[in-house]
Amino acid sequence: KERKKRPAAAIIPMFKRVAAAAAVILIVAGVGFDYYNSSLMKDYAGQCIAMAESDMSGEMHMKGDGDEVIDELRKLFELVGKKENLPSVISKLEVYYNHAIDEYAHDEDAFVDQISLTLASAYIYDGQKSKAKEVLSHIQNDPDASPDVKEKAKQLLDSIKKTFIV
Repeated sequence: KERKKRPAAAIIPMFKRVAAAAAVILIVAGVGFDYYNSSLMKDYAGQCIAMAESDMSGEMHMKGDGDEVIDELRKLFELVGKKENLPSVISKLEVYYNHAIDEYAHDEDAFVDQISLTLASAYIYDGQKSKAKEVLSHIQNDPDASPDVKEKAKQLLDSIKKTFIV
């Protein structure tokens, strides 16, 4: 049998099909990898909330002026963990966070680490990664932040940097 040669014009469409298929595969793989990194980031955010809540559990027996603050913070932390009413919760946590990092004394100053981690997690759940990065960078630069909190902040910040889309 005689083999037919393909004309050069037929090779170009074949190349376009192969290139298009490769592009689709790369896009799907990239989105899948980003989704994986995003879910890992959200897992780290959940760990930060759990850490903040457990750090607050020891304060439950405290009595005095800070009771209302502790109760409010525990409720806010719980709502962030459930991902409920995030815009409202974020605005309340921002007030506590701003008070805790200013130079004046407030009841919430003792909980700056917990407030910071929870606020960063809330930002992540709400899709505000740039704001989360600011809070986490502040934690890392805070000489008074505990080593455990700094480690969690670094872990979460690194995971944010690995995500692109989500």
